Amino acid sequence: MAIFEGKAIPSLSYLDLVAAGVFKSVEETVLTPYIGNGTLMSGAIKLGAGYVCKEMAPPGLVRNATSAGFTIDGVEDIIYALTSGAGFGSIFGSGNTNNTGSSMVVM
Repeated sequence: MAIFEGKAIPSLSYLDLVAAGVFKSVEETVLTPYIGNGTLMSGAIKLGAGYVCKEMAPPGLVRNATSAGFTIDGVEDIIYALTSGAGFGSIFGSGNTNNTGSSMVVM
């Protein structure tokens, strides 16, 4: 598949990786009440968001952090959904609410 060829992000510095980690934890907390977490649907949405950020944002720390954060979280959600044994419920719901298993919601 063409989407898997080449590099998704040309290069990431340690600052980019730290910023991606911070962004991932914030976006996961903010988006969980709206799109869920740990489901195939939330993973697909986050992968799409990561791709859009990579393609449309200007080069630099913000693009690297947002595209990497969304992409890593999207892949994590899909892997969790496929390995959790939740079956078809994992497409739209019954994923974990956050990585700690608690149902913390930020308003």
